[in-house]
Amino acid sequence: MMKTRSKSVENKNTDSSKLTNPDQCTDPEETNKTVSQAIKDLRTLTETCPICDLKVTEYDDGLLCERCHSWHHRTCLKISKTEYKKLSESDDEYLCTRCLKTTSKDADTVVEEAKECCFPDHENVSDPSRLKLGPWNSWEVLTKCEEIYGVIVKWRRNIFLLPSGAAGKAFIEEMTKVANNFTSGSAMESVTITLLMIMPSLLLQKPSKRSKAKEHTEVLKRRLVLWQAGKLEELLREGQEIQRRLGKGKHKHGHVERVFTRLMMQKEKSVQQCGGLVKMPPGFLNLLQM
Repeated sequence: MMKTRSKSVENKNTDSSKLTNPDQCTDPEETNKTVSQAIKDLRTLTETCPICDLKVTEYDDGLLCERCHSWHHRTCLKISKTEYKKLSESDDEYLCTRCLKTTSKDADTVVEEAKECCFPDHENVSDPSRLKLGPWNSWEVLTKCEEIYGVIVKWRRNIFLLPSGAAGKAFIEEMTKVANNFTSGSAMESVTITLLMIMPSLLLQKPSKRSKAKEHTEVLKRRLVLWQAGKLEELLREGQEIQRRLGKGKHKHGHVERVFTRLMMQKEKSVQQCGGLVKMPPGFLNLLQM
């Protein structure tokens, strides 16, 4: 039902008596509820009409918009008392003029207006067909960078700390330059995030497990030259060779399974010596030794 307000001095006096005379309520919980409801009613009765910026109280004829939840004076809406009475008895929802205008617009118009009000000016994403990186052109840049990313995410962790001095500063400057492509409208915009993801893994790989900081500095200088020349595939091959060497351990294939079997057999003997009740299923040790 449509929500309206009209003069109701008698009801106001009744509600205010509940607020000013809470001792009349014998139940403390009921007193709290009465006071809270009265405060809520008083707060509701002090809504501001968006047309005149004055309060809409219970002494005023007012209408509540069901969409923006704003109270409006009848006189501000230029509604006669006869029409106001019909509206107050109607079951239809009332919408103010502003909300009616919004409702009458199509969805696309509303979205475009919201963009104009809320979003700053920006340029569209650059056309990937204008990309160029080293020997790659156009969409090949995107494809190759994605392929490199798919390889390095499987690498073992082998990154050295960024050196201090000129080499470290050059790395930061190059990374900043790549990041700026995302907001400067550069043709590299569409591939920027991928480049930022692969850059540390390609440039900061330790040459060996025992390499020192001095060697890291020289390696980084050399790799930065290759990066700036767009020779990502050469950097990838170097990283793959390093990862291959890291993957060579002193243990042969099946080492983990053999260690597990040995530990299980030791556990069986220790349980028997302690007189424990835990026993392995028949043939379980034979299965492990296969």
